[in-house]
Amino acid sequence: MIALLADTGKLESKFLPAVYFDSSVLIEYWLTESMNNPIDDPDPITLKNEPPHHRVLRSVLRKEGWFKRLDKVIKIREKLYYSNPKLTPIITPLSLMELIKWFAQSNFKQILSEVATVAFLKGKSDKEVADLLEETLEHCKQDSRIHAINQREGADSLNWLIATTWPNLSFGMAHALKGLYLADIKNFSFTVEEGEREISSYSYLQLDSSDVFHILFAKHLGCEYIASFDSDFKRVKGSIKEDTGLFPLTTPEEILNSL
Repeated sequence: MIALLADTGKLESKFLPAVYFDSSVLIEYWLTESMNNPIDDPDPITLKNEPPHHRVLRSVLRKEGWFKRLDKVIKIREKLYYSNPKLTPIITPLSLMELIKWFAQSNFKQILSEVATVAFLKGKSDKEVADLLEETLEHCKQDSRIHAINQREGADSLNWLIATTWPNLSFGMAHALKGLYLADIKNFSFTVEEGEREISSYSYLQLDSSDVFHILFAKHLGCEYIASFDSDFKRVKGSIKEDTGLFPLTTPEEILNSL
């Protein structure tokens, strides 16, 4: 792992200026690992054997804003891969934690939809889905022990569950997150006084605590920019710039222009 930090906990000067990617940007960057939009046509063999209405649906979905944005995130990835960007793109362990949460939830929901239909899933809150994931994990652990005792062949249910709901971050850093720099958070303090005087306004404006800490970490590291696709960031971007000096980037176009 590259040593990014000075003794102060800030980024070394050679990595400045820098842009901090929060989890909303990180997740979409992860999704474009293959330099393809998830809505792009699959390989020719899969395309030949899939139902014809899938191609029609992809054509319809290409008009959706989220998929259009992913096309631009691919451009961000290409710029970080193949050019000499003006900014160092920084992520932190907080972003990775949120990536793991998103990956587990989205993939477990996919499994639920396949096993119990979308109609069952529609009535479940995220908390209820999390409870089902935990219960499934415990049952899979029991099944794994029985699998080992009986010396069954093949992978057990626990291995399958983990393989499909837990991101491989070692692989991710070499591939899906290639082009990004993972920075530790060191020598960071967060006092009661700071919380009351400097940060409480973000809570008042309804930012989640994780969003607030992304702002604090970006400032602590010495980043000049913070990038987020979260609508709350766009809503309070003026306050963020005024309070911290960070320049918020809330669209792929803004990120590309800054890079």
